[in-house]
Amino acid sequence: MPLTYNFAQLKNAAAHSIGGNPDTRISKGLIVNRAINHLCNAHSWTWSEHLTTLSFVAGEGDITLPVDFGELIDLVGNAARYTSVRQVTPRDLMLCRVHGISDSLWLGFNVAAATQTVATTAPRYILRVAPVPTSNLADALYMTYRRALEPYITADALTTDDTKVPAIPPGQHDTLYALVRAFAASMEEDPQTTEWAMATQLLARDIQRDSKARPPVIGPMKGTYVSEYEQNGFWWRPFDTIRMAGDI
Repeated sequence: MPLTYNFAQLKNAAAHSIGGNPDTRISKGLIVNRAINHLCNAHSWTWSEHLTTLSFVAGEGDITLPVDFGELIDLVGNAARYTSVRQVTPRDLMLCRVHGISDSLWLGFNVAAATQTVATTAPRYILRVAPVPTSNLADALYMTYRRALEPYITADALTTDDTKVPAIPPGQHDTLYALVRAFAASMEEDPQTTEWAMATQLLARDIQRDSKARPPVIGPMKGTYVSEYEQNGFWWRPFDTIRMAGDI
């Protein structure tokens, strides 16, 4: 079994990097969380991809996305067998909701953030769709997305979470270990340390390896409407253009 590190070992790595516990305003758990967040955001990792379904609720055009949602990769009709599911601008989405669209086989969407209802909790991501569903439908859409890893509880005292292992492949645990040490050193001392040099080299290596695992993509995040896995950028789907009365 490849070498992995649990949260207790990662916190110990942070303490070892600076020769003791960090400043009281910074916990070892926070250092570990920052290192995990940096690793996850450094690249569109293949291991962070996840599949799920989304359900329709009658009269609700905003669908709450999973709590670990990080980035949308692809969205297709599942129980609702749309011939075209297209990412649209907020303006086009409003036009579709206000004026309506005639073809029930078409769905427009965009990703947004819900209104913050609790001041101590960040708002969740939502999927805004048009037309607004008129009936309940379980597993209406099939979504591929990149996960944002759940953070570690930041308390320095031992907790049950200390035995848990971060949800990243074993081959990248050494990179995470190096990043934890680098973040500890940069938050406490000189950011230009050998720890950062080592962590940067390991991260560049992992990105290169992971990039070889997939072909070039032209997904929604590349500025096009097609699936990230659709390789023919000249294949235009039905209902590609939305035009409403008054449009120029």
